[in-house]
Amino acid sequence: MFGIRVLMELLWGYSVRIAPQGKGRTAYRLPPPTTFLGAYIAGIQQVLGDAREVIIEGYGKKASYYSAAELYKDVFDDVFIKVEDFNGKIYGEPIKQMYIYRGSVRDNVITMPGVFHQSGLFSVIYVIKDDVMSRIGLSKEDLERGAWAITRLGTKEGIIIIKDVNIVQLTEDTAREGMTQHSFYLQEGIELPPMASYWAERAIHWKSRGFRFGDYSEAKKEIIIYPREPITFLSDAGVEVFRLGNSDEVLIRTLRGG
Repeated sequence: MFGIRVLMELLWGYSVRIAPQGKGRTAYRLPPPTTFLGAYIAGIQQVLGDAREVIIEGYGKKASYYSAAELYKDVFDDVFIKVEDFNGKIYGEPIKQMYIYRGSVRDNVITMPGVFHQSGLFSVIYVIKDDVMSRIGLSKEDLERGAWAITRLGTKEGIIIIKDVNIVQLTEDTAREGMTQHSFYLQEGIELPPMASYWAERAIHWKSRGFRFGDYSEAKKEIIIYPREPITFLSDAGVEVFRLGNSDEVLIRTLRGG
């Protein structure tokens, strides 16, 4: 199994709203895995010339709608985010929205919550399933080109710059202890040091049974940890991990949710 590591730099920040929600429009401090997956899948679609955005199943009142990203989800075994540099604050900025309704131009004022950065750099590892990749006709070259084609995080205004793309080798294993610098969903039995430094968000669990890109109404939410510095963890029962090349670091795998 291998991974695609992408180093991305923020231009100004991003706006990633917590879903589902109404007019409150609160934002994540750090983008969840679903945002990074969606950004990469959009890049892959651009490389492949796949312009599909919304998939419709069924007809009339029984129709269901979801994002075309769902068609590529099974290519990914996991995604891990390392916060290389982060100096940002959440703001809820009022913006004037212009739109056309029945031939006339109208306007509306809405809030656009976002994280504005003085600096922001993420290193993201996307774990690829070789068999699924081959089955749908994707090559490693397609995946690398798709990574270079990533242009934004969250809303269209969240422009990013891709600084580097490379392939990393991963080995599946089980560990009772280890060190990680990448994000992970907090699992039962994992113990963290009392003085560990990290950010925590309650985010959509993208491997939960009810999750579909574009439809989060039935998806579970779980606590996800973003280390500020290397974290050493313990687990009496052991956890599933990926060993990262020749590094001492491990990546804590995301388990399928209920």
